[in-house]
Amino acid sequence: MDKQWEDAVIRAAAEASRLQPLATALLVASLLVLAGSGIVEPIWFGANEEGYSTGEAVREALRNLLQAAPAIALIWGLVETRGYLGRLARGEVWGPATMQLLGRVGDALVAAAVLAMFIGPTLQQWVEGEIGMRAEWDAGYLALAGLGLLLTLISRVVRNVVEVATALKRESDEIV
Repeated sequence: MDKQWEDAVIRAAAEASRLQPLATALLVASLLVLAGSGIVEPIWFGANEEGYSTGEAVREALRNLLQAAPAIALIWGLVETRGYLGRLARGEVWGPATMQLLGRVGDALVAAAVLAMFIGPTLQQWVEGEIGMRAEWDAGYLALAGLGLLLTLISRVVRNVVEVATALKRESDEIV
C-alpha cells in the first residue's frame, strides 16, 4: 500500500512539474494583456488624439482597470494555482496547506464574480457621477461564483479530513 501511495505521489509531482510552466505562461500572458489593454493602450493611442490630456489618459486607464477588476481576481487565481502546482511538484499532495491553496483559488473565483456583477458596475456608475448601486447579472459570472464557493467549501471539508487523518496516523505511528 505504501509503495502504491509513493508511486502515486511521484506521478502527481511529475505531472505538476509539467503543468507549472503552463500556469506560469498563462499568468504572464494575462498580466501582459491586462497591462497592454488597461494601461498602455489608452495612454499610447490617446496621446495621438488632439486635445487628449495626460489627465484624460490616466482617467481612461483607471476606467479600464476598473473594468478589468474581475480579470485581476482571476489572475490571482492563476497565482494560487501555480502555487498549488508547486506544492504538488514537491510531493505535498494532500496536506492541509495544499487544501488551503485550493480554497484560495475558489476565493479568487468568487471575488471575480462579485467584482464583475456588483462592485465594478457600482463604481463605474459612481465614476460617471450617478448615485446608487448597480448590479449586472450574468449567468457566466453567477456560475463562476458558484464554482468558486463550492471549491472553497470542498477544500475546507477535505482540509479537515486531512488534518484528522494526519493526527490519526501520527498517533498510530507513536503506538507502533
